Amino acid sequence: KNACAANTNASTTGGSTPRSSSSSVRPSSSSSSSSHHSTIDPFTKIRIVNRQTSKVEMVDIFASFTFQTTASLIAMSNQNLSTLLLPSNNLNNGISGKTHAATMGIIFSNSKSKISKTGRAFSILKVGDLNTGPNITVFLFGAAYSKFTTLVNPGQVLAFVAMNILPVEQSQGKD
Repeated sequence: KNACAANTNASTTGGSTPRSSSSSVRPSSSSSSSSHHSTIDPFTKIRIVNRQTSKVEMVDIFASFTFQTTASLIAMSNQNLSTLLLPSNNLNNGISGKTHAATMGIIFSNSKSKISKTGRAFSILKVGDLNTGPNITVFLFGAAYSKFTTLVNPGQVLAFVAMNILPVEQSQGKD
């Protein structure tokens, strides 16, 4: 499937430093009791403990973007994915480029530092929800890598806005 990339124009929850919406995640069952204050996020239906970004602030951040859950992004056809691309993208190279989309999900893993074939540092995040598991791959590189790689940990809920869709590698099939 297509991968989303956070770049210098993308950020977590729209700020200059990453702000996780939670320090931990719990399933949204009503039988779960906790000494922490928790809320159900209106976009993802994830129970968020120790919210660091208010619901109102999240609505404001997402207002100018097309919000999609991680599960809906991965289930989209190429035709539907192309509707998320900004008009300035060249569609001759397939479904890739800058979007007006936003998503929010649980960090399942963070590869921390990796080195590309060209010697550039990057990291890979696996993002999803508790129902579908990790289903989106987020690559952090450039300024996003420098700012966020060491601050993002499994169990945090993060928002991604204005991400890029990377082209599918030919070896990955026709998806």
